[in-house]
Amino acid sequence: MLTVQNEWDSQTPLASGQGLHKALKDSRMVLALGGEKHGVYLSEPASCADATVNKYLATGRLPAADVTCQDPPPFP
Repeated sequence: MLTVQNEWDSQTPLASGQGLHKALKDSRMVLALGGEKHGVYLSEPASCADATVNKYLATGRLPAADVTCQDPPPFP
């Protein structure tokens, strides 16, 4: 399973997302550092997680390792 998590999601805190990832054997996590919304994939503005999720959906193959990417902060 591929889990996708924003760093600052107020609905699903990072510790909860990481706990789910750890509990799911052989899962991979895509962590969008700086992300603040509950929705990650196909959100506005586009998330750095989109490319990894798109590749997974197109191929059905998980990334070889967890992926951490950097979303720009919404307010400079």
